[in-house]
Amino acid sequence: MTGDGCLLDLTFNSCPNNLQRVRGLVRERAAEAGCDPSLIQKLILVVDEACANVMRHAYSGERSGSMRLRLLREGDRLVFKLRDYADPVDAECLKPRDLEECRPGGLGLNFIDSVMDSWEFLPPEDGRGNLLRMTKKIQ
Repeated sequence: MTGDGCLLDLTFNSCPNNLQRVRGLVRERAAEAGCDPSLIQKLILVVDEACANVMRHAYSGERSGSMRLRLLREGDRLVFKLRDYADPVDAECLKPRDLEECRPGGLGLNFIDSVMDSWEFLPPEDGRGNLLRMTKKIQ
């Protein structure tokens, strides 16, 4: 698949059991978009980490929260948009942590930062929840 457009539009609950399906669909769509296997694995892990962070932090483990993952092809880029409807987060507080700091956990944003070309939190059009937009050049 080489044309621009929506490759995936999936709405699911914030239950960790849904992550297997999300990973499988990201794998399929990234392969269809022409990504090499190494990049596909990294994209799967990034999306999994982002979804798990929403489940853990935005929804505090509540399994009935709604999430929406969209994967778009825009020229030579894949654009991932992860939306939730939890309380808005202060995007200024969400930064990759200093890797010199020796403590467990908290490396999700560092991982996203290392794989993706760009990522940002945007205000959803309706003003509810949070929207994470991540991009990756694939060709």
